[in-house]
Amino acid sequence: MKLTMGGLSVVSSTRSTTGSIVFPKFFRHTVSMRKFYLLYFAESGRLSGVYSGLRKAFGRAPEPLLEITHDVMGELRLSWQAAAEQLGVPLEPYFRDQIPGPLEDFLRVHRIRLPAVVALTDDAKNILVCSREDLAACAGKPEALAELLRQAATA
Repeated sequence: MKLTMGGLSVVSSTRSTTGSIVFPKFFRHTVSMRKFYLLYFAESGRLSGVYSGLRKAFGRAPEPLLEITHDVMGELRLSWQAAAEQLGVPLEPYFRDQIPGPLEDFLRVHRIRLPAVVALTDDAKNILVCSREDLAACAGKPEALAELLRQAATA
């Protein structure tokens, strides 16, 4: 399938079984990222980290993005802070109840499930950088997510 988004042509994108658009890991065209939006499935509040930690303790899958960026007490992990500072691209986190309207529209139109990481490009277009599955594959490691974002920022 070939998609064109504001001059960005994505040749090999596919749809996952959940209907989300899955973009290739490496873009063939140079796209400069203005910022990354970290979009959490959890709602805002200190209890989100505790809830995710309890899910993990009882054998349920924790929220992948929250597991990468926050500890069980809901505080930002120091290892994530260190990795994020080295990216050179600003990060804007939003919990589910805080996502701005234009980003909600983008998620709905493209049927993207939370959590996800979306980038705002220099030409003011949003693109999906990391799907829920990509975040789960990071296995809670901040360095793994930072590497995915670094690759997207330099692609």
